[in-house]
Amino acid sequence: IVVLSASACTGDGIGVEFGSPASPSASTVPPESPSDASGHGIALDVDPVDTGEPRALAAMRALCEGPVPTSTDDDGAPRETPDDVAELESQVEQVRELEFLREVVVQPVSAGEIADKLEGAFDETYPKAFYDRRSVAWQTLGVIPRDVDIREALLAFQTGQVVGFYNPVDGELVYRADGDLDLVERVTLAHELTHAIDDQHFDLSRIDGVAARCRDEAFQAALGAVEGSAQFFSIKHLFEFPPADG
Repeated sequence: IVVLSASACTGDGIGVEFGSPASPSASTVPPESPSDASGHGIALDVDPVDTGEPRALAAMRALCEGPVPTSTDDDGAPRETPDDVAELESQVEQVRELEFLREVVVQPVSAGEIADKLEGAFDETYPKAFYDRRSVAWQTLGVIPRDVDIREALLAFQTGQVVGFYNPVDGELVYRADGDLDLVERVTLAHELTHAIDDQHFDLSRIDGVAARCRDEAFQAALGAVEGSAQFFSIKHLFEFPPADG
């Protein structure tokens, strides 16, 4: 599971840490309620599936299509850690009271490059047939409006508002950079470096097996622990190592 830092608030497996201009549905969910009289909805190619299972739990397991852990490292080439990021790494070690066991692959990129990396892994992370069925189910229950597609909303969010991410599959930390680190980028990097150091000591990929079995509640609990650690120590870092310009 790729752990993200973004400038919006969301659920469904995405960790959101700093700023809140809009939710992932803000640019995709219209003001009409789910019971809008027009009755118009999106057209998803979802056919009924007969699992042959007499129990709901067994049917859910049969329908499960979990995410596939996917590398986002384009070429696998080693990269030199920028000096300001190396300084942050040392500070995170002090705040987290752990040491990095190996070098973190750090890649500063543009917003467009972050979007390309995440979009390249999107189909494996969010299987289409599974999320099409979930969209129809949630529309039927009134959880989301009838013209909202969960995958489209997630894709719009990931390719438009993500500040940075750490991928346990290849140990790569990617962040949006356009010069000297500003406050948002410092908080983002402290957050993602906490993910990296936690991964090296505790193996964050262990929760991928939970997600692969579609155990949503257990996965969210595990993800809460992962994100809670990164959130806590990134804010602690901000207080213990405030930016020089205040």
